[in-house]
Amino acid sequence: MKKKAVIMTIILLLISVILLLIFRKKDQDSVFVFTGLEQSTIELTVSCTGTLEAKGTVEVGSQLSGSVKHVLADFNEDVEVDQVLAILDTTKLVLETNSARADLIRTQSQYDLSIVKYEDNLELYQQGYISELDLKTSETELRQSEAALISAQNNLEKAQLNLKSYAVIRSPIKGKIIDRSIESGQTIAASLSAPVLFTIAEDLSQMEIHALVDESDIGLVKENQSARFTVETFSDKEFTGIVKEIRLVPSVISNVVNYTVIISADNKEGLLLPGMTTTLDIIVEAKDNIICLSNSALNFTPTTEMLASFRSAQQNRNKTQNPLSTQQIKRITPGTEFSRVWFLDENNNLQMAPVKTGISDGIKTEIIDQGNLIETSRIIVSQGNASVKNTSSNQFRPGPGIF
Repeated sequence: MKKKAVIMTIILLLISVILLLIFRKKDQDSVFVFTGLEQSTIELTVSCTGTLEAKGTVEVGSQLSGSVKHVLADFNEDVEVDQVLAILDTTKLVLETNSARADLIRTQSQYDLSIVKYEDNLELYQQGYISELDLKTSETELRQSEAALISAQNNLEKAQLNLKSYAVIRSPIKGKIIDRSIESGQTIAASLSAPVLFTIAEDLSQMEIHALVDESDIGLVKENQSARFTVETFSDKEFTGIVKEIRLVPSVISNVVNYTVIISADNKEGLLLPGMTTTLDIIVEAKDNIICLSNSALNFTPTTEMLASFRSAQQNRNKTQNPLSTQQIKRITPGTEFSRVWFLDENNNLQMAPVKTGISDGIKTEIIDQGNLIETSRIIVSQGNASVKNTSSNQFRPGPGIF
């Protein structure tokens, strides 16, 4: 009986060991998360925010000070060229015009008298009755009277211009009034600067986005690149535009240098309004139907035990070649276009494949040269074993095509 009990115990131990090995192998296989090569589309974009502005906006002001007598245009009204928008009170301007006309009459009389006096003195000088000094004096008085006459004429023309033209505010362009800052009876003070009375947009069917692009991304932005954007009020609708201008004057916001990029956008539906905040993606480069790989696979770092096993397998496979060292495996030279990915072959052995990378959208990366990877390769993305610690200092860094 004792002999049978010992034999049964040994058999149970053997079964337990076999089961433990089987489940351990399955557990080791299950700790890895795999991915594979896929055919997809990648866009390299520059993200930024901007503000919608009406294209061809003109601010209409006043060159004269005074009170507003009539306001003849309102918000959102369509106006034509030279259409009257407002009229100032002309009472003071009429008085100034009459005063200038009276001054002109007075100076004209003095000028006429100076001409007669000069002609008489010239005849007396020729006959020898007066000196040359007296003649020069009368000539100077004539020239002074002529200058005063010209000044009086200019003053009258200025007063008449103010009365007939500047007192009437007209639209310089054809468009739509998007802002009005005056009311009837309001006083305008134009002594220091011309106040803005109306803001007119030339064409609201075409809008402009003034986008702020960070200095780290501005080198990627070029004219005629496509852009797509959204606005908060139509968050489910995507609009498109074209980069038209990159302004060279920088602006510093919160210690960050930004450059203004002008993007032209179509607004035939009339959904976009001036002042709306936009979220943009400027498309720097786009590729369709290319081989891609998840960025997580490019950043996977094997554990020390995995690297040791990999080196041992390399040594056994090829005795004539120098095995890769840990530093050689981990090192990615800055500026190169190659990254390394790790995968399990058909025998569940760890393998490494150098791949040449291209553009990236931050989630997946273009694979230009896939090396010894195939479509069915089980490429390692991560490892779920709690004992594995992947620190950022040991992670593989993608090449220059990764952003």
